[in-house]
Amino acid sequence: MTLLQILLVLYCIVLELIYSKPKSCDTHGVNPEECDKYKSTEKFFFCGGSKDKKIPMKYVNDDYCDCVGSNDDEPGTSACNHGKFWCKNKGYRGRFIYSSLVNDGLCDCCDGSDELNNPRVNCPNRCNEKAKAEIAEIVTSKKKYMEGIKVKNSLLQVAKSKLNEKKSRKIEIERELAQKREELNAKEELKKVAEEKERTYRDEKKKKEEEEKERKNQERIAQCVADGGEDCQAQPEPPTNDEQNNDNVDNENEENEDKKSDNDDNREETPRERRRRERRERHEQRAARNKERRDKRKREREEASKRAEEAAKATEAAANEVIDKDGHHVHTPDEEFPYPEQYRPHDEDEGDKDKPHQHTPDEEFPYPEQYRPHDEDEGEVKEEGEKKNEDGDGDGFDWSEFDDEEEEDEDVYIPPPDEEEEEEQQADPVMDELSNAARDARNDYNNLNRDIRNLERDIEDINKVLEMDFGEKDIYASLFDECYSTKIQKYDYEFCPFGKAAQKEGSSSTDLGSFKSFGFNDKRQLVMSFEDGQKCWNGPKRSADVIFKCDTENEIVHVHEPSTCKYEYKFMTPLACQQSELDRLTDLIQNQFKTEL
Repeated sequence: MTLLQILLVLYCIVLELIYSKPKSCDTHGVNPEECDKYKSTEKFFFCGGSKDKKIPMKYVNDDYCDCVGSNDDEPGTSACNHGKFWCKNKGYRGRFIYSSLVNDGLCDCCDGSDELNNPRVNCPNRCNEKAKAEIAEIVTSKKKYMEGIKVKNSLLQVAKSKLNEKKSRKIEIERELAQKREELNAKEELKKVAEEKERTYRDEKKKKEEEEKERKNQERIAQCVADGGEDCQAQPEPPTNDEQNNDNVDNENEENEDKKSDNDDNREETPRERRRRERRERHEQRAARNKERRDKRKREREEASKRAEEAAKATEAAANEVIDKDGHHVHTPDEEFPYPEQYRPHDEDEGDKDKPHQHTPDEEFPYPEQYRPHDEDEGEVKEEGEKKNEDGDGDGFDWSEFDDEEEEDEDVYIPPPDEEEEEEQQADPVMDELSNAARDARNDYNNLNRDIRNLERDIEDINKVLEMDFGEKDIYASLFDECYSTKIQKYDYEFCPFGKAAQKEGSSSTDLGSFKSFGFNDKRQLVMSFEDGQKCWNGPKRSADVIFKCDTENEIVHVHEPSTCKYEYKFMTPLACQQSELDRLTDLIQNQFKTEL
């Protein structure tokens, strides 16, 4: 055989293979790949492919399940409960259904082959229509993926820009840190100098005070000797316990100040010191108010006592008054006028000076009300006044209105006058100036040190971002510093990629967790997880999973709570459009229905 003949034979074999029909079975309901098991030319059928159990081939599809366990001798009937029927679905995609659905009166296969032997049902072939609808859906998905991938590629520049911004910010912070650290060294030297001046002056002042104390003691001794006294060398009286305690407190405060001065990280004023200062200021203000109240009350008491004395005189004069026949008071010429002189009445008729003046009941009383005499028929008023006197101090004045003020100020500490004078005498402007300078130097140092720590934390945050896995070509970095939200029923759901997730209602917000991880799960879904949110009442801490789906725009389309305090977002984004999925859809359109269409 020549070479040309050999090539011709091979060409014919290839053509036979290309144009040969696919396997088909005469046995109803059998998958073409299993046709060899159901050949009608064979004498026996082996249950489950095992030679240990065989039945005659004529028992296949006889509407009785002989192969109990494998359930494969009745592929075209519903005799075996757990058997499988193969839908050919010509024009679409073949698939298995449970054999219990065969001949049940419902068209489960799109070509109607499952009801082929049921005379009561006529199932039309809908496979072509179903294939077209599925192909249209696949084509739509392919188009969406193609557009999404284009948008995704355009976001590469955005992602690169955001990462470069972080890197530039890191360089800027490092440069600023180096500068501030140099400034911190200079501030530290200034602080040490200011604190040393304050300490030196305090020590010198203390030494001078001791010398002055010794000098006064020597003068006292000399004066004692000059006066002929005895035991002049005896020391002055030892300080009282309060004075000793004050000295101990002062020494302790000075030691604490020295320790604080040597501590570079000490702040200007601790919260405890601030509370003490504010408490002291409140006491001073309250003491001033109390002094003003005491002075006011003292004046009011003096005025009230004066009025009470005048009222007593008026009462005594009223006891000696002259009453006319109508019961009215009559002033006699010789009667001493019981009221202040400016209130003495002058009769209009100078010629009737000797005639006593009578007051009528309707006449307006010309003097202050406290001087009005009371008749005996005003017993109720008098009894009320006597009751007030019994409750008061017996001077006719009601002091009850001042009781609350006195009770209010019972616990207020009011320093004695000699203590206030001593504090004024101890004031030292130079010491105050040095203390203020040292405090300002410490504040400058501590503020700069705090700025440095903040910048160091910023660098740590940037390093965490730069170390993250943002996917291929760092594409997911385009989501950084972005936030997305949507309203579902009464809640607003929000999440910031690589940040936090939250559920909001009006002005209130519930934390659903902080960023934990980002990547593909077991179902090959792209998921961003948030954990350690606000704890549910009698339940776990809230958490959320954001599932990324391919689309041309970034949008939250659905949020639900599949389990207690566990939330799930569906987030449409072009960043979820993968090239591998686009290739699969393309291959599906080209090859899925090639033999049937």
